[in-house]
Amino acid sequence: MSKPSNVKTPTVGSAVSGAAVCGMVAGGTAAAARSIRQVREGSMTRQQAVGRVLREAGSTGLASGVAVGVVGGLGLGGLLSLMGVAVVATGTKYALDSVINGPQQAQAVAGTDAAPAEEKPAASKPAPKAAAKASTKTSARSSSKAASKPAASDVE
Repeated sequence: MSKPSNVKTPTVGSAVSGAAVCGMVAGGTAAAARSIRQVREGSMTRQQAVGRVLREAGSTGLASGVAVGVVGGLGLGGLLSLMGVAVVATGTKYALDSVINGPQQAQAVAGTDAAPAEEKPAASKPAPKAAAKASTKTSARSSSKAASKPAASDVE
């Protein structure tokens, strides 16, 4: 028995396009929410806000579609497919933001500092264990002596 001709089998292509549209809506909505606040505060013009919303909607939609296409092509299922979509979409979105905005703004959009990372000074070597134990014993002795001495108010 064969399937009726009016029943469609879902394909990776339809999942990709659905994910891209869903990603566009989610990315555009998030960008609009941020942009509205900035327009009201006067730190962004309406034209800049529209540009940001369109850019975020497009890049988020593209990242979502690519992620679903890659994971669907690999044939992953269950929790592994969900994690795969999250990882691929994040990487794709970061790469798109780096290309569109440059690496400095991609970091700012991601919520990290745009300033270059400073080198940390070399960490000093930790104190030897023997020295740490000796200082602990010394402090323990002095605290036990202090506890054994009666307080001045206790002596009559």
